[in-house]
Amino acid sequence: QSISEIRSELAELQESSSNVSKDAQLRNQLTEDITGLRADFATLRLELESLRSRQDKTEVLVRELREEAVQSAQDIRRSWNRLHEKNANDQVPQTIDFVEPEADHRMRHHRFFREQLHELEV
Repeated sequence: QSISEIRSELAELQESSSNVSKDAQLRNQLTEDITGLRADFATLRLELESLRSRQDKTEVLVRELREEAVQSAQDIRRSWNRLHEKNANDQVPQTIDFVEPEADHRMRHHRFFREQLHELEV
């Protein structure tokens, strides 16, 4: 073989070796990227589960608050009607100084739920 042929073969081998090295580096980088993506995916999955759990708790709390609001409105309406009837019978000026103990309890309970909802939001 001539020297030029040997040099040509050597150049081809060096180029091939360089390509293999670049391929190996690229493969390693891709493997690291995939590992990072898997870790990110696992983290996001946990965050999603946490958010779903929090959403479920919030939905339950909102449902309870709605029920409390409806019940409180009904209690206050009944109290108002009783007071109105009492005042009509007694011919006393109409005031809303009287609120049923049950309505008062529900208002306190409603306030407690609002505080709980605020804590969930924070």
